[in-house]
Amino acid sequence: MYDTEAPLSPHQTIGTDVPTLGCSQCGFASPLYYDKTKYECGPQRAMPRALQRLYRRGYYASVSFIDDEIGRLLAVLDSTGLADDTAVVLFGDHGWKVA
Repeated sequence: MYDTEAPLSPHQTIGTDVPTLGCSQCGFASPLYYDKTKYECGPQRAMPRALQRLYRRGYYASVSFIDDEIGRLLAVLDSTGLADDTAVVLFGDHGWKVA
């Protein structure tokens, strides 16, 4: 559904004067796709571009999946006449940090 050439973030590092507490570029990478012993990474080094694209495609797919599931839920509420008496609440977090 999503192009293998997904666009990459224009910001490949977090900057030199930014605290690194929230930076987990390496921690998120799967050893199946990314040999951390062969590639040094961190706040000042980006993950390999192919891995970034893989993660972005996965993130886009997860958003599409939940969008479809929410649509199914709302359709059932409409078809059963419960839509007017039901509150649907959605919440989320920061995502996968693949911006």
